[in-house]
Amino acid sequence: MKLNLERCFSDAWSVFARNWLLLMVAGLLFSAVSAVTAFILAGPMLTGLVFLSLQALRREDHVADLSDLFVPFDRFWSTVGLFFLTLSGVLVGLSLCLAPGLYLMVVWMFPFYILADQRVGIGEALSKGQQIVWAAGFWNISLLALTTLVLELLPHFVPVAGTVVSFATGPFATLVAGAAYLQLTEHSPAAATAEAAEAGPQPA
Repeated sequence: MKLNLERCFSDAWSVFARNWLLLMVAGLLFSAVSAVTAFILAGPMLTGLVFLSLQALRREDHVADLSDLFVPFDRFWSTVGLFFLTLSGVLVGLSLCLAPGLYLMVVWMFPFYILADQRVGIGEALSKGQQIVWAAGFWNISLLALTTLVLELLPHFVPVAGTVVSFATGPFATLVAGAAYLQLTEHSPAAATAEAAEAGPQPA
């Protein structure tokens, strides 16, 4: 499997350009609900944002549905458990000279996408996520992880306005990672179209 990061951005933008307001509302809901519940609902909300993104990326018209944000709530404990497990692992890793935390941020790039998409348990989501990373290439996924991290964190360095912008860049980062997940696991619509064009006309 080879990751085409440019195609990830293209797929993500196709969805974001059509649904930017809805995605900003979803980003605001994620931040507000997570903060108000002391991050207890951060896992379900994050998984919901991931599910919403994957559904929109898969639809031919790329239209997002805000109700998709709440679909993963039927897997409440799995989403809560995965969130606090990955959060604590990364924070502990970052406290140990940064490198272990950065490593975990890469190998744990896709568990929420697998949990949202395949309805598996926490252990299987972590295992399958690592398999995708190693199959695609650790350094390729490192570049993807760095890109999404910049999108999520950079706006927060700008007072006030940056917070508003983050409600857009956060969901866009989720879309970019979602496009990568689809590209590496099943091919996105844009990827399929590009591959067909590269292959040229097929003989009758």
